[in-house]
Amino acid sequence: MARKNRARYGRVENGLGVVPTFISGEIPVYKKPLTLRQARKRIEALYHPYHDLLSELLTTAQKNFGQNLLVDCHYMPGFTFQGTRRPDVILGDRCGVSCHPETVDFIRVLFESRGYGVTGNSPYAGGYAASDYGRPMEGIEAVQIEINRDLYVNPVTCKSKRGYERFADDIYDVIGAITHRSSGSWLMAAE
Repeated sequence: MARKNRARYGRVENGLGVVPTFISGEIPVYKKPLTLRQARKRIEALYHPYHDLLSELLTTAQKNFGQNLLVDCHYMPGFTFQGTRRPDVILGDRCGVSCHPETVDFIRVLFESRGYGVTGNSPYAGGYAASDYGRPMEGIEAVQIEINRDLYVNPVTCKSKRGYERFADDIYDVIGAITHRSSGSWLMAAE
């Protein structure tokens, strides 16, 4: 499965691409901008090897099992720039393109049954992994799971919140249920 060259995304334009230059869209990561050479070095040392291996794993799983699911996990800030609280979980399937609806519904129910508020695709519809690897009609599904970090960490002190253990147990159970659902016919990979 070869990587595709993609047009620039809005995230790249805003400094949130392959080599992020801003945190939360406004806080610079570096005191001074990276040189092109530094950025290329990071891409060659980290980005390409990661995606080469991920592509190889998905191809192998496809050959061995006929289908697989890539679960691309991220955390998101608890609030928008306008101060509105984000949902607990956002499931991104590129608006129905990268994953079968029944798979997304299954994952949604797993979170909702544990008391989490779940929405889909907005503002996180799935990034590079979902768009480049998700081809459900070929047996390769990809879903992005964005988790509100305010569920488990204080955004000011960066210390675990009360209830962190329960949250960790819930995530463990959700991933276990996703894995168990197909009795091993999916190869699970997480970013």
